[in-house]
Amino acid sequence: HHLHVTHAFRVLNNIPDSRLIAVHKARYFAREDGLALGPGAFIAGLEYSTGKTAEVVGKPTRAFFHRAAETARRLAGEKSGGEGSECVECVGDMIMLGDDARDDCQGGLDAGMQAILVKTGKYQPGDESQIQKTDTFLGAHENFYEAVQVIIKHNERVCV
Repeated sequence: HHLHVTHAFRVLNNIPDSRLIAVHKARYFAREDGLALGPGAFIAGLEYSTGKTAEVVGKPTRAFFHRAAETARRLAGEKSGGEGSECVECVGDMIMLGDDARDDCQGGLDAGMQAILVKTGKYQPGDESQIQKTDTFLGAHENFYEAVQVIIKHNERVCV
C-alpha cells in the first residue's frame, strides 16, 4: 500500500491542477481476520501531505444518499409502470440499513433518510452512541433479520 500512496502523493504534489477524489473515507472495514484499516487513513494522510482536500463522492455525502434514493424510486416506478418521483419527495421514505454508525447511519440521517444500525460486520460495541438520535433513527439491532422485522412493523404503522 505504501508504494501506491507514495505514487498518489507524487501525482497530487507535482501536478498543480490534480484533484484528490475519494469514494469514501471509512475508518476501517471488516475482514475475515478482524477489522482492517480503511481508506480514510490514507485519504487523511494525502490531504495532510499535499494540502489538498479530498472530494468525497460516496458515503456519507448527502449527494450520494440522494442519488441512491432517486435511483431506487426510479427503479420502483419502472417496475410499477409509473414515473417514480424526485429524490426530494422520497428520501424521507428510505431507510439506510448499515453496520457503520457514522458513514451509513449518520450519513443517511443527515441526508434526510431514516436509519437502522445492525450489530454485525464492522459494528463495535457502543457505536450507536456516535449517532445523533432523532425520531428517524430506528435503533440498533442485533442482526439483519431483526432489522427487517423493525422495517416491516414500521411500514405497517406508516401504511395504515
